[in-house]
Amino acid sequence: MLPASFRLTQEKDFALIYKKGRRVQGRSLRIIVARSNQNVNRFGFVVSKKDLPLSTQRNRLKRILRDEVRVHIKAIKAGHDIVIQGRGGAKHAPPSEIRAELIQLIRRLGLIT
Repeated sequence: MLPASFRLTQEKDFALIYKKGRRVQGRSLRIIVARSNQNVNRFGFVVSKKDLPLSTQRNRLKRILRDEVRVHIKAIKAGHDIVIQGRGGAKHAPPSEIRAELIQLIRRLGLIT
């Protein structure tokens, strides 16, 4: 579990990131990143019912993503708000593929040093 200081919880924060953030996407994930004035990264995880209709699928994907972020949190450059969205391609993807795609997308954004 991520500590509260590393989580996005406010709807206004999500709206600002969606409005001003940079986007990259892969087959299973989309990442939206916006600079913040804080010295820590904050993460939000979103998986819609449209993409993954069963709650067990949505929760599984969010658990995988939260764990991978927790493992790599110190390697990611500080000062960003990051929303990670699950897409329909994650429905049948194995966890190792989802984890690899997450790291690949974060690298593409230039956030891992």
